[in-house]
Amino acid sequence: MRVLLATALALLVVACGNDATPASALTGTLKYTRSGGIAGVSVGTTIKADGNATFDDRRNGQRKARLTKAERDRLTRLIRAADLAHVKADGKSECCDQFEYSLSYRGRTLRWSDAHFPKPLTKLSGELERLITKYGSGPG
Repeated sequence: MRVLLATALALLVVACGNDATPASALTGTLKYTRSGGIAGVSVGTTIKADGNATFDDRRNGQRKARLTKAERDRLTRLIRAADLAHVKADGKSECCDQFEYSLSYRGRTLRWSDAHFPKPLTKLSGELERLITKYGSGPG
């Protein structure tokens, strides 16, 4: 009986994992910007761990919103999948008409341009752009 109980407890521990942070939790403030291009675009967002966010758009000004749990979950999954600690980003800009990007999270800041877009950041950047469009554009 003790062996069965010990096995059950071991399976429970393994199933729960040792990650103290829920998979749906941002563990810091995320900042993202995209600027440049022919039109001189300047957009960005600052998203806090609790989901409260500020969206900046040169044309539409600043707006505040709270991300849904599903949006926070998706963002957290994309951050983990991008493996930000190991992404190599080249901050060089080769042309005045391209976009330049910046992403900061948990003490690391990455900078890149269209000419040197790090593949691991494609989905995360796309999601951030979607959130900027959803919450930062349109009538306020």
